[in-house]
Amino acid sequence: MMPYGTYQLWQAERARTDAEYRQAAGRQGQIAAAVAGRSRDIVRPARAVGLLVQKTVGATRKRRAPVCTDGPAR
Repeated sequence: MMPYGTYQLWQAERARTDAEYRQAAGRQGQIAAAVAGRSRDIVRPARAVGLLVQKTVGATRKRRAPVCTDGPAR
């Protein structure tokens, strides 16, 4: 067993206090907020480009006549 292996076993087996759980949850929340902020920074410009493309393509595309499904096929 590695020298730090016994310490890892002790950490895994010992009971954690409420303060330790709160501290760990706070760190996880900070990491999640940082990841969400970075993904927002990436997605926002891509979404804006996509909306511009949709507007320009939609303006040049001709509308089709509606298809009638009531009568017999000719």
